[in-house]
Amino acid sequence: MGNVQHDARGVLVIENADTFQQVCMHCPEITDRWLCVWGKGSATSGVVAFLELMSDVPIAVWGDLDAYGIQIVTNLAERLKRDITPVAMTADLYTAGTKYKPDDLDDSKRVAEKMVTDGLPALQGLAQAIADADGLGCEQETLYDKVLPALAGQLSAIERSRRRK
Repeated sequence: MGNVQHDARGVLVIENADTFQQVCMHCPEITDRWLCVWGKGSATSGVVAFLELMSDVPIAVWGDLDAYGIQIVTNLAERLKRDITPVAMTADLYTAGTKYKPDDLDDSKRVAEKMVTDGLPALQGLAQAIADADGLGCEQETLYDKVLPALAGQLSAIERSRRRK
């Protein structure tokens, strides 16, 4: 890829396409400062290679609040070998959100239980909530009203935290 020149204050990786569109269309306070990247529902090699070039800025990730979303964020952090910050992925949001039944509920519960101990520490509480709910998931789309108004503030807090280091 080569050298990437930018003036972004950070990179926000968004797991699914609809949520990516919502942020890009309705959150100029984010897109004016942060580079938004669609994660394509997984930690693809292309996304990882691009993010490796962005070592000078923080990386935040907003994924689905399900066992696989936690697994994706954890995998991304492991592959990048650096800190990434999950945003809008809390047990409280999960509890308040609309649940759905994954295609393989047993596998979802198994993955959630594994993520309680092996997942990114910031997501272990969410993993426990999902395991306690027998693997039910909560997609990003059901949380727009709660998350989109607060997301710019969460990203600003990441910027401030990075400046203090």
